[in-house]
Amino acid sequence: MSRMNMEDSRLWDPILEKGVKGGVHIQTLAAAATLDRDMPFMAFIDPGGATRILTLPAAEKGLAWLIANTADAAEDLTINNAAAATRGTISQNETAWVFSDGVSWFVGVMTTT
Repeated sequence: MSRMNMEDSRLWDPILEKGVKGGVHIQTLAAAATLDRDMPFMAFIDPGGATRILTLPAAEKGLAWLIANTADAAEDLTINNAAAATRGTISQNETAWVFSDGVSWFVGVMTTT
């Protein structure tokens, strides 16, 4: 099932039409990783003992994830775009809203404190 963008979405009686694909992705990394555009919207990622690079796919209008860093120690997730430019960093126990306007990626980090 391909992921659709948010253009022309409607919310009626908590049913999102043409919108964000639900589901949860849980992963412990052993090396750098790349997000697949069809991954579920929520991602709980443990860097696995070291700071890791998480690379986003090519920018696409409406593509978005909520990413939580579930590290058990001071390990960061560095968020890079497809051209390897750093867009943001998610530290231990932080969550970020990562979204694209079709040209660029934006990373809005939220803390748990």
